[in-house]
Amino acid sequence: MALGVWLFVGWMALVALIAFGMFVWGLEAGQFTDVEEPARRMLCDADSPGSRTGVKAANDERGVTHDR
Repeated sequence: MALGVWLFVGWMALVALIAFGMFVWGLEAGQFTDVEEPARRMLCDADSPGSRTGVKAANDERGVTHDR
């Protein structure tokens, strides 16, 4: 039974080290720099008249007109 406990503790230590390594990698890669920006970007209207992104911009480049 003692061997099983040590195997379990070793396995959990390995998982904890991997999780810590992934956390450090995320910090180094800048994953946690601005966590609020995606929430604000979701609320922006991409089809606003001043915006030139998405399908409208691609259609304009090909000469497709928007008759609405």
